[in-house]
Amino acid sequence: MDGRDDACFAAVYRDDATASHAGYRKGTRRWLAPILAALLVLTGLCLLLYPVASDYLNKVEQAKVSNNLRQVVQEATPEDLSAWRQQAIDYNDRLYSGAAYVIDPFDPNAPKTSDEEYLSCLNLAGDGAMGTIVIPSIGVDLPIYHGVTGEGMDHGVGHEPNSSLPVGGPSTHAVLAGHTGLPSAVIFDKLDKLHVGDYFVLQVLDEDLAYRVTSTEVVLPDDTSSLAIQKDKDLVTLVTCTPYGVNSHRLLIHAERCDVPKEWLERKD
Repeated sequence: MDGRDDACFAAVYRDDATASHAGYRKGTRRWLAPILAALLVLTGLCLLLYPVASDYLNKVEQAKVSNNLRQVVQEATPEDLSAWRQQAIDYNDRLYSGAAYVIDPFDPNAPKTSDEEYLSCLNLAGDGAMGTIVIPSIGVDLPIYHGVTGEGMDHGVGHEPNSSLPVGGPSTHAVLAGHTGLPSAVIFDKLDKLHVGDYFVLQVLDEDLAYRVTSTEVVLPDDTSSLAIQKDKDLVTLVTCTPYGVNSHRLLIHAERCDVPKEWLERKD
């Protein structure tokens, strides 16, 4: 084979190699493209489904907390229930006499609750849950936890420590706060759907305490004047951040004690 033949052979070899490599790259692109597309779709689905799945799991866990609390109440003696209720009433009486000042429940600088007397009131199961709030019209059924700075607010509704404990009675005003827009749980996201005349129920100890919405308002975070206790009135205010995703203001849902609605009694039956 002379030099021309060698050169010709080398050229043919290079052409074959180039063609083979090009074919390989085309083949790789053919099977790689659908895999990448499938991965993108799967990632998108995971992102879409995460909030739904996480909220479902949270509701399951919080239902266990509420059911455990109900079990403790069912197994308690009348004397125990009376003592627990009286402890909460005494706490509320001292709170009213001392004119405690309610602060913004979502203030990031708010100190963590360390008042042992407060933390012991209504802490029947020892997990920080004091009761359950049920708002039928927006599908809320969540435990109420002591304080607004602990982990309870990540999973349920928090009780503002400087407000009355939710056992009802004259000259009481319980303030209950819940987040809006958590990626892991739906708490008070639909609170803006509540209207005057709607009701909700606080299940505390062995009682169902019903409250009917009397007014709603949007205020700045430091405007807590409407959260004060009013003489002889039995009030509850629900609080969350607004607007959604901005959280520059607070949505307040004011409610006053009412008779337990017939529809609630029928629902329980």
